Formats: sequence, structure tokens, C-alpha cells
Amino acid sequence: MALDILAMAPLYQAPAINRIGPKTDPSKRPADPLKPLVLSRTKLTTIEAKRIMSILDEAIYKKKYKVETEIENWIQKYDTEMGEKQEELEDLDAVHREEKISLEELRRRHKVLVGEFAQIREEREINSKKRMEAEQEMVRMVRAATLIQALWKGYLVRSLLRSKKKRGKGKAKDKEKGKQKGKEKGKGKK
Repeated sequence: MALDILAMAPLYQAPAINRIGPKTDPSKRPADPLKPLVLSRTKLTTIEAKRIMSILDEAIYKKKYKVETEIENWIQKYDTEMGEKQEELEDLDAVHREEKISLEELRRRHKVLVGEFAQIREEREINSKKRMEAEQEMVRMVRAATLIQALWKGYLVRSLLRSKKKRGKGKAKDKEKGKQKGKEKGKGKK
């Protein structure tokens, strides 16, 4: 059913009401382009007018229903998508909270471990210093013992030599004889 909109236009036109003011001569008024149509369609009956109105109302109602349905579909789609996004956001937020709690726990543990590590490092440094000092002390004591032993051996050798000299003054004659015998023995051995 094709509707002739120009044919319908006279049905919706309001009567021309002149406002208060100077009256103009109808011959001087501009020509109305719809006026010839009004004259040709004046024979329409009220039944036809009502039928046309109902067709227009039905078309408008269908268009309105279609637009409302599309709007409702968009709203439902929006609600669905936003619901999914909200659930995803809540899930991510819960994961974030859990990770944040775990991060705080790890930070607390790390802080404790850093403190313990600092103590262990200090103890190692102290032990290392003690070990170095002990090694240095040992080296010093070994040098001192070596020096004492050298001095003691020197003392013993000198004291033996002194005692031999004292004994040798009385037996100097015997020694000379022993030397001569030793020379003779030494010659024969060669």
C-alpha cells in the first residue's frame, strides 16, 4: 500500500488563521502550492480518512515498536556485557587482593631474611677476622718459636764448646797426640 504523502497533507493542515494586523488582498497573497491538491481531494469521505489515519497509525506503531525492540535489545546486550565485565572485574579484583596479600607476606619474609642475612654476614666477617688474627698469631708464634729454638741451639753449642775448651786446657797434650794419630790413620785410609 503505497501512500501518497502529498495526498495526505491536506488532512493534516490547520486552518489558516489571520492574526491581528492589516488585511491583505487575497489576490496579492502568494500562491499556495498545496491548494490545487486540496480542491482535488475534497471528495474524500470520513471513512477513507479514518482508514488512512489507521494505516498511518499502524505504520507509526510498527516503527515505534521496532525502535523500542531494538532499544530493549541494545539495553539487554549492554546489561549482559556489563554484567560479564563486572564479573571479570570482581574476579580480577579478588585475584589482585590475594596477590597483594601474598606480596605483603613475601615482603615481610624478605625483611626478616634480609635481617638474618645481615647478622650472618656480620658473624662471618667477625669469624673471618678472628681466623685471620689467629693465623697471624700462629705465624708470629712460629717465628718466635723458631727464634727461641735457634737461640737455644746457639746457646747449647756455645756452652758445649766452652765446656770442651775447659776440658781441653788440661788435656791439651793428649789432644795433640790424638791429632797426630788421627793424621796417620787418615793417611792410611785414603
